[in-house]
Amino acid sequence: MTSAFHQTSDFRHELETEHERWLRSRFLWYAGIVAAVLAVRLIAAVGLRAMVGSAEHVFSLADALLGVPAIVMYAAAFWVAFRGTPRKREILRMAYWLIVASGVITIVGSMLGFRGEGRAEQALTGAAGALGIFYAHVFACLFLPWTWRDSARPLVPLLLLNAAVTIFSAWHAPWVALGIIVASPAIGVPGAAVCWWRYSRFRDRVANAALRGRYVEMRRELVDARRIHESLFPPMVEDGPLRLRYVYEPMRHIGGDFLYARFSPSPHGDAPALNLLVFDVTGHGIAAALTVNRLHGELERLYAEQPGAGPGDILGALNRYVHLTLAGHSVYVTAICCRIDPNREALEYASGGHPPAFVRTVDGRLEQLDSTALVLGAAAAGDFETDVHTHRFGPGDTLVAFTDGALEARNGLGRHLGIVGVQRLLASLKSPRELDCIRAILQTVSRHRAGPPEDDVLVVEVHRALAAGSRDAMALAHAAPV
Repeated sequence: MTSAFHQTSDFRHELETEHERWLRSRFLWYAGIVAAVLAVRLIAAVGLRAMVGSAEHVFSLADALLGVPAIVMYAAAFWVAFRGTPRKREILRMAYWLIVASGVITIVGSMLGFRGEGRAEQALTGAAGALGIFYAHVFACLFLPWTWRDSARPLVPLLLLNAAVTIFSAWHAPWVALGIIVASPAIGVPGAAVCWWRYSRFRDRVANAALRGRYVEMRRELVDARRIHESLFPPMVEDGPLRLRYVYEPMRHIGGDFLYARFSPSPHGDAPALNLLVFDVTGHGIAAALTVNRLHGELERLYAEQPGAGPGDILGALNRYVHLTLAGHSVYVTAICCRIDPNREALEYASGGHPPAFVRTVDGRLEQLDSTALVLGAAAAGDFETDVHTHRFGPGDTLVAFTDGALEARNGLGRHLGIVGVQRLLASLKSPRELDCIRAILQTVSRHRAGPPEDDVLVVEVHRALAAGSRDAMALAHAAPV
């Protein structure tokens, strides 16, 4: 159990609520049993006095009669707790005064018990009072689940009173009185130890139950968050001149890798152009997914205002957004932005610190698309410069882009798969009709990786069909995001 969780406000509230409920329940048992025991003791003493009738029992009767106020107090406390719903502070206050009152009665009873005895016996009045306080305190601690600090409070006035009685009754034996006074505080140790042990176990039990509840709640929220997060990804495109497929495997439920795809009209022909962004946010998990959500909203705005914006313009605008809103939180983004126009058979791209992508041509050649700018957010808009490169993208060509989770997969020796491993794999694939770059990369990563994933993995494939596109694909030119 971590101390950090113990310090959270929601846990403290849950602990206090559960402790109040438990304390009230145990207080009812404590007050009811003590009242019953004192009543039975009183009835037994009165009955014994009636049957025996001897004067030697007068002090036993007097001692029992002192329990009448205690019976009334405990019965009244039981009734208040049973009929109402006292708060924790009220219960602790009642317990405090009950123990103090019981201790006072015990001390008075010890004084009456040793009245008329010799000096040696009278010197033990303080010890008898301390022993009575000990019994009352331990009995209360066995019932009440309070903290050791709360259990120690009623001892303070009782020990002071008992010390005064000890000095008065044992003034002729100062060393005996001093010994009793010095040793008296030890009577609170057993009860305090019981309270500390029980409350520690109670706190850990509540914390474990709270953690289990939080875990179930978080799992449910993560499932909902993943559904919403994945709804931001574009659908696959299986028809038309440009075919889009991808696989996303987050290291956790959700992550910071993302694909944005949107068809827009092309001024060079009827076939729509595909705008594509693959980016990777620093970090993992929920924080990275929240950043992805913000970037998705910004991309929606950019393309809605400028449907024909080029990769350089989009990357520059995205860098400005990241630098102004996220870089102050040490959040940066690597991204590759492409615009593929099948009418021109051209692929324009700009890359901000992203791992190289590859174009595998129909004849098996590989063209590497290296980074052309800094990581997004690392420089202000005036210092951010990016080059836009253009490559031919004809029928049968395939664009493969991925995030660094694929490159950084490590084997048992700690070696990364690396860009060379991916390049070698793509070069070894068969003819374009049999290309399945995504499956090949994922299988290679899985075989190379030893242990669980250390980063999110996103692999994207855009294939230019050899045949002419369908009418449905043409209609995407005027549609909303993919």
